[in-house]
Amino acid sequence: MHQGHMMSPEHMEARLNKHLTELKAKLHITAAQEPVWTAFAAAMKPPVSALSAPPKHVDMEKLTTPERIDAMRQMRAQHEEVMKPYMDKRDEAIKALYAALDAQQKKTLDAEHAHMVRRGPWHG
Repeated sequence: MHQGHMMSPEHMEARLNKHLTELKAKLHITAAQEPVWTAFAAAMKPPVSALSAPPKHVDMEKLTTPERIDAMRQMRAQHEEVMKPYMDKRDEAIKALYAALDAQQKKTLDAEHAHMVRRGPWHG
């Protein structure tokens, strides 16, 4: 991922909030489903540390190819360390929401989730 193409944390949060608002409307969340929706929406927000902590700067241009590979591997491991607990919590929240939905809502969520998996959560 190129540094110049990364979205600001604020932009990412605004996009996520827009997506959640649209998804809630599409699912026609009922008052009875509101608590599980609220938990789901909270779990969808990445940890602040993942959004605001810039990765340690490494001048990739000055590294040899093996050094660059090792640096990239280390950055992936650091990203995984920060993101895995969030991703696990998010996945469980999606399952809990799904369990609380009726058949039509599940069909809608299936389609929305498939689209998100194909495009990624931050794409339009």
